[in-house]
Amino acid sequence: QVYQHDRSKFYSEEMEGYIWTNAKYNLGISYPSKEIEELAKKSWENHYTHNNHHPEYFVNPNIMSEIHVAHMCADWYAMSEEFGNDAMTYYKTKLKNKFNFDSEHEEMIFKFLNNLKEKKNENI
Repeated sequence: QVYQHDRSKFYSEEMEGYIWTNAKYNLGISYPSKEIEELAKKSWENHYTHNNHHPEYFVNPNIMSEIHVAHMCADWYAMSEEFGNDAMTYYKTKLKNKFNFDSEHEEMIFKFLNNLKEKKNENI
């Protein structure tokens, strides 16, 4: 799983859009045109639908296996660290209603996000 994680970002369908997205969010650079903005959007859509640690990969995210949920939570946690926010809060305020996970999957999400936070706090 780790070796394959986000590998598609290095393929032509995603690479340029991913580079522009990183420039936007990490360097504060605006997309120079609507075409580049659309390219970035299509790159992310391709990424989400070709990587099984993203709920968008599935017709119904409630069929995600535990390993895919764990991988998804690790991804969310890493992004929250990068952007200086809290993964659990982001899930509850932005993603919960978007994906409508069932109670079994939500329990897994809470377990994994809490475990990641605890592990980080142990290393501080």
